[in-house]
Amino acid sequence: MTDPKSCAGAADSIALDKLALAALRQADRISFHHTDGTSLIRATKEHKPTERDPFAPRETVITVPCEARITDYDRGGCLGADVYRDDLKGYTGFAWFSQAQYADCTWQTIASILKVGDELTLYWQRCGLSHQTMRDAGLHGDALYLRVRRGDKRLVFLIDTYCGQDNTARMVRLSGYSLAPA
Repeated sequence: MTDPKSCAGAADSIALDKLALAALRQADRISFHHTDGTSLIRATKEHKPTERDPFAPRETVITVPCEARITDYDRGGCLGADVYRDDLKGYTGFAWFSQAQYADCTWQTIASILKVGDELTLYWQRCGLSHQTMRDAGLHGDALYLRVRRGDKRLVFLIDTYCGQDNTARMVRLSGYSLAPA
């Protein structure tokens, strides 16, 4: 088993503070990103201009840094290949909750469980949900999990899945992916 610290995108874990927690709970949109070897969560709050403040910004974004971990099952077979710190830059990832404030949105449950001091890791799985029938059809199954470390406790939440072709809409891609023929 691989030590998760060796796969982390940041050298030190980053604890969730009060501002980040409030942003995650109150955001209208939550997006999860992995680029240039770093994973983060963006909490976006929408604002509407009013007569009192016609120049109100359209939105405010709070960025919450996270540790990053990637397992590439496309490269490592059924056991997967853990991607280490130096290779994390070779991947990009994206997922989101566009309506994070809806009462039936999974994000509301996750955000209500988070606490100040929690350490967050975005765990991206490239082809982690793929099986032979999907491969035969030219499809791939990616997944994103949020791992929460709270002292000795570990919590894991499934954030999103992707089932589709290997294209620019894919959740976890190799960096530099292009639709142009090589």
